[in-house]
Amino acid sequence: MSRRAAWKLMVGAGIGLCVLLVVALLKEPRVVLAKLQFHGGAHPRDDARQVHEVYRQAVEQLLAAQHIDTQRLQIELDPQQSDTLVLRGPEPALSAAQRQALASQLDAILQARKAVVSSVQLQLDYSQAKRLNAAGREIGPAPANVVAMGRKVIPLWFDFPYETSLDTRISDSERRHAFAGSSTVKAEVGCQLDSFVQSALPFVITGFKADSAQLQGGMDILTHDKLTLRVPASLYFDDRDLRERLETGGLKVSVGSEMSYGKFRSTWLTIEFGSLGEHPYQPFDMADAGRQGLREMCGNYAYQAGRPFSFFYGVGLDRLQKVDIAPQG
Repeated sequence: MSRRAAWKLMVGAGIGLCVLLVVALLKEPRVVLAKLQFHGGAHPRDDARQVHEVYRQAVEQLLAAQHIDTQRLQIELDPQQSDTLVLRGPEPALSAAQRQALASQLDAILQARKAVVSSVQLQLDYSQAKRLNAAGREIGPAPANVVAMGRKVIPLWFDFPYETSLDTRISDSERRHAFAGSSTVKAEVGCQLDSFVQSALPFVITGFKADSAQLQGGMDILTHDKLTLRVPASLYFDDRDLRERLETGGLKVSVGSEMSYGKFRSTWLTIEFGSLGEHPYQPFDMADAGRQGLREMCGNYAYQAGRPFSFFYGVGLDRLQKVDIAPQG
């Protein structure tokens, strides 16, 4: 290489280095602008190192609605907390007005979550109660002392469990074939919510199912006097969002008592979201690993049912449980 060529190469390299230095000096430093914590994690079930795509898209849509340039921002998982998304970018990327508007919109989600009321009024009309025989058929009016009780309202408190439940609808004969391993058995799997009723009842509920649009029907009960009755009953949910969602129809509601060795154990409120289709029944899957995909599907099914279910199940912006937006520096 000639001296002239070497000199040109050195000059070119020097200019390139200077350009890189200038770009580095002019490049805006990236800081943490906000942190969003989501109940249940902000990552896919099988990869705790990646941002869940649903959360990424939800946050991007939220930012775009506030006219915030998402190209200047980076959404990533907090390295210390996999349930937290970090919004990182240059300080000027969020103006004071944008920070306030973003905080207001996110706080509305948090306040709506806090406002959820997990109680229902059980309304009974004993004046119309009927006695039942062992086969569950009506055999005449209830005793006079029961009829005289008239209308009663019993407040019930229930919980929102950690996750939704899967109900495998399989016959006893199909179950035996599956345990014997003689054939592959497929069964319909239902998606539902099983909520523990915390309130004590003066009777045992042996059966009550209602279409959610009506939330009323005959409730079969067993009294402490061993009377089996059918009493007209209705449910009135105190949470407005839950009540309105149920009244639109499409879901099924039931209340029943769990018995063991002839003794009362607990009362459960069940809300059925629908069927997840037919899937292989795996009786020896003790870890339930083969059904994790179904559980995730069921959680998202519940999320799509709307509030208040979307606060507790599935993946989406309603799972937000804490937000921290940095003040403008």
